[in-house]
Amino acid sequence: METNNIIIENRLKTNISGVTDVVAFSESEIILDTNQGGLILSGENFRINKLSVEIGEVIINGKLNSFVYDTPKQPKENLWSKMFK
Repeated sequence: METNNIIIENRLKTNISGVTDVVAFSESEIILDTNQGGLILSGENFRINKLSVEIGEVIINGKLNSFVYDTPKQPKENLWSKMFK
């Protein structure tokens, strides 16, 4: 499993590794895909200071109020897997 790290400095600078894509960006919300699932950051005056999808790193300046990972959807069990548990 690849690593995914979040380093927050005084809630004003956030360094995230393991990023695979920037899905959406505004001054108050950033949505990222990471190797651990979707990540939603909420805050104020966001600016992407550095973005390198090749190495999976993003550095964000701006006040971070919250961050949350999307809950990955569990694959549905088919009839055969239910029968042979």
